[in-house]
Amino acid sequence: MQIDKTTYEFTDKGKTGTIALVVGVVGLILSAIGFFLYPRQFMFSWLTSFTFWASIGFGGLFFVMIHHLTNAKWSVTARRMAENVMITLPWMVLFAIPIFLGMGDLYEWVEIGQLNDGGSHQADLEIVDAGHDAQSIDTHESAIEATDDSHAENDAYAHQAHVDLIASKSGFLNVPFFIIRTLIYFLVWTIISFGLYRLSIKQDISGVASGDAKRFQVLSAPGIIAFALTVTFAGFDWLMSLYPAWYSTIYGLYYFSGGLVGIMAFMIVVLVGLRYHGVLDKEITVEHYHDLSKLLFAFMTVWAYFAFSQYLLIWYANIPEETVYYHDRWKGSWKAVSLIIVLGHFTIPFMLMMSRHVKRSFWAMGFFAVWLLVMHWVDLYWNVMPVLHPYSAMPSWIDLTTMMGIGGMFVFIFWYNFTRHAVIAINDPKLAESLKHENI
Repeated sequence: MQIDKTTYEFTDKGKTGTIALVVGVVGLILSAIGFFLYPRQFMFSWLTSFTFWASIGFGGLFFVMIHHLTNAKWSVTARRMAENVMITLPWMVLFAIPIFLGMGDLYEWVEIGQLNDGGSHQADLEIVDAGHDAQSIDTHESAIEATDDSHAENDAYAHQAHVDLIASKSGFLNVPFFIIRTLIYFLVWTIISFGLYRLSIKQDISGVASGDAKRFQVLSAPGIIAFALTVTFAGFDWLMSLYPAWYSTIYGLYYFSGGLVGIMAFMIVVLVGLRYHGVLDKEITVEHYHDLSKLLFAFMTVWAYFAFSQYLLIWYANIPEETVYYHDRWKGSWKAVSLIIVLGHFTIPFMLMMSRHVKRSFWAMGFFAVWLLVMHWVDLYWNVMPVLHPYSAMPSWIDLTTMMGIGGMFVFIFWYNFTRHAVIAINDPKLAESLKHENI
């Protein structure tokens, strides 16, 4: 693996792309087998992997927009990597297709949405009426049997209230609108990412133009507003609607902040790997690693803030319709997974990464970047899987194959674009300052 130090283009691309493609294809084939053997497990595993890699993609888009809006200088040498991460987003929509086709296995509201037709709704009403009839058939039943009948009737009423609540959201939670919204999210991200990427590559080819910074900012300013709205609703749709009767207004930010942890960790892992092969070892120095590590530390803390804020408000209000979310994650082995997230996604890395020396160590930060990527996946697994396995975590081999399939193709697309052009923005007017960047 080598680059030309003049053009900063790869002269030897190595085997990374080939390995990623093979892993992706094998993962997709094994996942397809998993679909035919265990279709419902496949859908939940696929959703977990899809939301993981999509979050890294939109995290890259956020990094690039913030870079331009703040007119940052230090991150010029690292920007091209984030650009090649964000350009995976247009392709990620292809991995949403299995979700569109298998929504009935994932989302309770898909089936309950049929209640609006009247047939199923009438059936549920008959269940409630049966509770009344069963209690009035024999007035001479024992007190214990009467109590049991009362419990059955209460359960029937509770079930009907749950069904009615979800059915009342059918204007938003319905299959066609869900698909349309998801396509809109990816359309917005594609327009912004392609626009920024095209301007960046054009700058490499045509040289520095006086209005370049302005053009980047003109696209990024409205883009970040559209980005904030679409990412928030993507979190609502893909993940929060797994519990259609439950809601959290901070959930979109929670998912978004996890993506920020993911993109910073991904960039550090790739940069450490490149440094091992002698690529960009002079252009991205310990000073740049220090700043990337500070951002990883900061975004990890932001994630913890949103996660704790959501928990605190729900715990303090103590409303059954809201506490069910955490109650389900405090049962069986899910309790252990919850503790792993608290310790592994924040407490332990927060204490160990606080040191300046750790943030300036390539290999230490490479380790913590991998660690936090794993924790980001565990967090999404914890958000998705209790719907399928409510009493205990049950890891499946399909969890691994879907990660291989989507992840392998994600890395292949990233690497393909990364090796097509210069690995840094060679004609950015702030490049010289970035190369000389030092932390005070």
